[in-house]
Amino acid sequence: MEKSRIFGLDFLRCLAILIVVIGHGLVLIPSFGGVYEFFRVFDFLGVEFFFVLSGFLIGTIFLKILSADSGGRELINFWKRRWWRTLPNYYLFLIINIIGFGFLKDDFSFDWKYLFFLQNLTSPNEGFFSVSWSLAVEELFYITIPLIYLFFLRIIKVIDVAILLTIFLVIIWSFVVRYNYIINYEATWNEEIRRVALLRLDSLIYGVAGAWLWLKKQDFLKKYKVSFFLIGTLLISFGIFFRNVPEVNDNTLILLLLFPIISLGVTFWLPVLASWKSKSARNGLIEKSVVKISLWSYSLYLVHVPLMEGFRIFILSDSIDNSFFQILVFFIWIFCALILSFFIYRFFEKPFTDLRDRKSNGEWLRAFISDFSLIRSKK
Repeated sequence: MEKSRIFGLDFLRCLAILIVVIGHGLVLIPSFGGVYEFFRVFDFLGVEFFFVLSGFLIGTIFLKILSADSGGRELINFWKRRWWRTLPNYYLFLIINIIGFGFLKDDFSFDWKYLFFLQNLTSPNEGFFSVSWSLAVEELFYITIPLIYLFFLRIIKVIDVAILLTIFLVIIWSFVVRYNYIINYEATWNEEIRRVALLRLDSLIYGVAGAWLWLKKQDFLKKYKVSFFLIGTLLISFGIFFRNVPEVNDNTLILLLLFPIISLGVTFWLPVLASWKSKSARNGLIEKSVVKISLWSYSLYLVHVPLMEGFRIFILSDSIDNSFFQILVFFIWIFCALILSFFIYRFFEKPFTDLRDRKSNGEWLRAFISDFSLIRSKK
């Protein structure tokens, strides 16, 4: 395991992606409705874990690199590094989804908003490339939050005040627009409130708040990390309870507070997770698996749904009532998703991510061609 990696954060990322994958994949075992009914209580948590973790990691980065003297160059460099990490995989799977939907649906027409992460800016995206809604939330966050923070920092010149203003502004904005949405539309927790990008920026800002506190008060947070973890667990439990209240979609207060409670709870987990360094990572199979799945998580997030739909349409269609066959297909699908995510990470995602450290204009292209030639020669 790389020395720079924090095992606790890898664990959270691994847990998040497994919750998402298993939650989606339960459609492959329809004969076991009881399992689905039990798991659906928790299946929305995976993406919420990702949001807070992204806020924590990205917040740590821009708090370190952006200062009162920073200008457009530093900000653009921050964005470029994020885009080298996120855009190649996104556009690869956008093309894959276009091909798949074009092949399976005669009436399919592509919405240009997906090119610019605008598909769920003000309303939830429907059907096509369904998992991209969370990526649009994160891209909106990457663009807007550093801008707001740098704006305050250039005016006030004090990091603590600038980040506090940014956090409060985003939280207040999110509550105001969410309340407006609730009273003006027939909003449901799982569609509009959960998946509309403009309503979800506060889900990541709690992670930024956690990053700021971690950089400033690390000793204090480590001292009381168990207490914070228990508080976080209690908050997440409240969130799970509210999500399963039958009248959840008719209660304005629950719709307003459901996701902030979850995000705040995960933020309270961060001191424990950020302090957790595995001592047996070199030899432990479980630890190695956690780190690997964490590394592959972005590719796994993107590949598991189109692969699942392929299994559901072409394999399960004639044998849907066979319980044993459904379970077998479910585990084969997970295995195939993991293998594909490894190959995508190793031969596509990681090479692009590595290119962001190339400085000169043409160096990244020469390096990519060189790496590609090396891979072919090994074959």
